[in-house]
Amino acid sequence: MAQGLTTSSTRANVMLTRILRDAPLRALTPKVVFWNLINHDNIDGEPGLTKEIPVESDLGAAGTATEGVTVTQSVQLTYDASVSVTPTEAAAQRADITTRAIRRKIPGMTADAVYDRIAVGDLSGLGTLLQDEAAKLMAMMWEKAESDCLALLDDASESVGTSTSDLTIAQLIAALAIMEGRDLEHDDMAWVLAPEQLNNLRTALQTGSGSSLSAIWGKADTSFFDFHPDAPRNGYKGGFLGLPIFTPSQSIIPRANAGEDVVGALVCIGRGVTGQAGSQRGAHEFTEGHRPKFLFAFDTMARVVAMLGLWEYAVVEHTDKHYVSIISDAP
Repeated sequence: MAQGLTTSSTRANVMLTRILRDAPLRALTPKVVFWNLINHDNIDGEPGLTKEIPVESDLGAAGTATEGVTVTQSVQLTYDASVSVTPTEAAAQRADITTRAIRRKIPGMTADAVYDRIAVGDLSGLGTLLQDEAAKLMAMMWEKAESDCLALLDDASESVGTSTSDLTIAQLIAALAIMEGRDLEHDDMAWVLAPEQLNNLRTALQTGSGSSLSAIWGKADTSFFDFHPDAPRNGYKGGFLGLPIFTPSQSIIPRANAGEDVVGALVCIGRGVTGQAGSQRGAHEFTEGHRPKFLFAFDTMARVVAMLGLWEYAVVEHTDKHYVSIISDAP
């Protein structure tokens, strides 16, 4: 008998597909925040499995002309250099489910029944267990994807804030001024702030004084100061200066400068597939090579069902002008 992992039967593959097809994989969790604010595409099945993302050119103003004189000014209507993205297996997680765990999980499941099913590659009756384990693996892969997206927040060419110093209201106003001074494709923006940065902002309003600060205090767009029960669990914390605030999970917020600082950003929100009708360009692109998949095998020597979750993707910046990094002291 061959040792180690053995390939499963065709019937078992079909059963797993049926089991997982309707499984609640908890795609939206408190740890999936910034991922929802960027552009997305899937290129599974496309030649080369590489995507070229066009970047619009700033062509400038037209020239002048004189009647009776041939117009000589011309411009080639092209894009700037495109951004290339090639997805790889970026998130992977394995779970080994022992036969004892299977017996504990499913009432009435005897050892003989478990071993007989494993021997013939039959997963019928194990659906509840597989759904739970797949959901756990999926949540871990979502967290990895969110972490990869957040890692790009400190890559903007312009930033506000001071290393090892708390975030201030003036710095957020400066970030908004930078964005407003650019030729943005749209003004649908959002703050993506670390929990510590949100705390700095609340503290600044609470402890500040002066007529100008009082005027800000009275505006409805300081709603971030109130607690918001996050019904959709998307990290929304309210608004400031007319823009929504989203706060990622504390456990995966990126750090800068050897961990001394936390990183946030003011970003243009991306929606849909870049370049397609109805979409709007953000600052970053999440491109899937394939959607999350679950593979499995039986390890007869270890008496486990090995389940492997895989997600092929890449996340890249495709326009620098659509975000400003925000740096401040870590807690």
